[in-house]
Amino acid sequence: MQSVIADYLPMVERTPEEYRECSLVDDGRRYGSDVKWSSEVVGAREHELGTALRRMQNLHQFRWFRPLPPVSTGEDDLWTILKSLGTVRALHILDLHEKCLPSWPSVVASSSFLSFCGLTSLTLRSEAMDRISEDPDVTPLLQMLVSNCPALENVRLHLHLFTHIETAPADVMVRDGQWPNLTSLYLEGFNCQPTDLAIFLGRHSGLRELRLPCMMPGYRWKDLVLPSGSLPNLRTLECHSPTASALLSNGEVATNLVTLQAIDLHDVVRLAEYFKWDYEWEDEHDLEILELQREIPSPWKAQLLEGIRAHPSITWLELDKEPSHSQVAELAEVAPQITELSFCGDYDRKKREWNVGMKLEIILLVWYLCLKTQIDPTMPSNRWGREWWIGRRTFLDHR
Repeated sequence: MQSVIADYLPMVERTPEEYRECSLVDDGRRYGSDVKWSSEVVGAREHELGTALRRMQNLHQFRWFRPLPPVSTGEDDLWTILKSLGTVRALHILDLHEKCLPSWPSVVASSSFLSFCGLTSLTLRSEAMDRISEDPDVTPLLQMLVSNCPALENVRLHLHLFTHIETAPADVMVRDGQWPNLTSLYLEGFNCQPTDLAIFLGRHSGLRELRLPCMMPGYRWKDLVLPSGSLPNLRTLECHSPTASALLSNGEVATNLVTLQAIDLHDVVRLAEYFKWDYEWEDEHDLEILELQREIPSPWKAQLLEGIRAHPSITWLELDKEPSHSQVAELAEVAPQITELSFCGDYDRKKREWNVGMKLEIILLVWYLCLKTQIDPTMPSNRWGREWWIGRRTFLDHR
């Protein structure tokens, strides 16, 4: 249910230990042989939960942070119980899965969940698409939001696609979604066409926070053109450099933008490092994967710098990687108003180096030390079978 600690804190700090999703040691213990998951055991626990939920006649928010999705059906179906209350407006769900339990149901495929109505906020992180061999597709979920939730204010959908080279189409959302109250949108694991995305953003003028994945719009970033006056209330934009260069190319778009995150200022790039697979685009351009991995001069850097120049309201910039001094100089030339700078880089570098010759009146400097760590090989599955990056921050605050 509702966490008693503020949402802005990291999840690991605001959830009970047994529900923490990102602790590798805990997960290894949780999914080990000492834990015997079965639908009967979990169903019994869900029955107890359902009994308690039926008494909560004023419940507004519900969070599912269990290591596996709900399994009960019939009168104990979790989503049916929550819908019957008629008061739940915000859901925060972890749709996690274990490969050793392939038949376990997923939230995004639950018919009772997909009939939910009246939500104003949905935060969903799902691994369900990684369990299927077909191309990722969550169209029923997007249709639910479009048809059943006209008063949405916050949408955060994160699809984990560790084993897929393609992403899920967001067509239903960007073509049919009309949410006049929408202020925050975070997407990961989706794709769409630039024209559809431009129209969608143009009709959601209330957006204050926007996070777009690399394939929205992907390789066709040059075709993303918004009309003047779009996104007048946007304060925070998080996207990679190609998308940012397109969105900011018109100085009359997002005129009140304050924070720009996840960009870089590299002179030389590899397209394969910025985009996921797009068969249609690559067929049109007759490209092979080796060509996408070849280093080329950045097609978007100059446009991105000019876009930043055209938005003097930007005072906070978060770079994807540590910038060189020449890149900082370029930044200072186009955006001398920046007072807060964040990046991942060398923690041991002397702070003084980022003041000498910076030509920026930096008030707050944040950089992250990225520690590459390997996953515990004793873990019983490959769900965490990739390298993780652990961040650490240091602050140089002159305020």
